[in-house]
Order: sequence, then C-alpha cells, then structure tokens
Amino acid sequence: MRIRSVLKHSAQAIAEGALISLLVVGLLAGSAFAGRGGAGTVSGTPATLVPDCNPCAVGTVVHFTGSGYDGSQGAAQLYTGGGWAGIPVNADGTVAFAWNLSAVATYDFKVYQHGSGKHKMVLMSEALVVSR
Repeated sequence: MRIRSVLKHSAQAIAEGALISLLVVGLLAGSAFAGRGGAGTVSGTPATLVPDCNPCAVGTVVHFTGSGYDGSQGAAQLYTGGGWAGIPVNADGTVAFAWNLSAVATYDFKVYQHGSGKHKMVLMSEALVVSR
C-alpha cells in the first residue's frame, strides 16, 4: 500500500512539473510574439511593413512599404482576411504594394517568406491597420 502511495505522488509530481514546463515555454513564446513593433516588425527578424495611413478611411487604398526581406526569393506571401496574395520582393529586400480597405474593420496584414526546410513559411512582418 505504501508503494502505491509513493508512485501516485511521484506521478502527480511529474505531471505537475510537465505542466509548469509547458506554461514557462508558453510564456516565453508569448513574449517573443509580443515583441512585434508598431511599424510591423516581428521579434527576431529585421523586416518591416509600414502602411501610409493608420487609421484609414473606408474605401482608401492603403500603400505599404517595407524592407528586410529575402530579395533572392523574388516574392513573399501576404495573408489578410482569410486569403493569400503574392507580393513581389525587390532584389534589395524591399516591398511595395497597395490594398483596398473596403469595410470598417481592423485588418491584420502578415507577410511570409520561405524559411529553411522544404515547405516552411516564416512570418517576416505584421501590420494592423484600422479602417473607419
């Protein structure tokens, strides 16, 4: 009976330790994503994404510029509003594109490029734009 009690408490201690480890990893990962700057930088990457207005009027065509992308790839993937669009990346690692803000909303623009690995996409920058 004593061995069962010890095993039960040992298993419980291991489970609690694993939970604490997961919480710590989650906090560290959360703080990394919280490092996004207002200009659209993502912690750990030098890429930027800057809108020419924010907030913007509904119906406005907002122009974005950015730098710090991998120019050798020639393109990046823009994700916003549940859809994807390809955007060109210049050889010097800069981007420039426009997007029509057709509704009152907060738009979340995320730019991805291929990272290391066969199909891995890496978030390079993000910008939140409010239309009113």
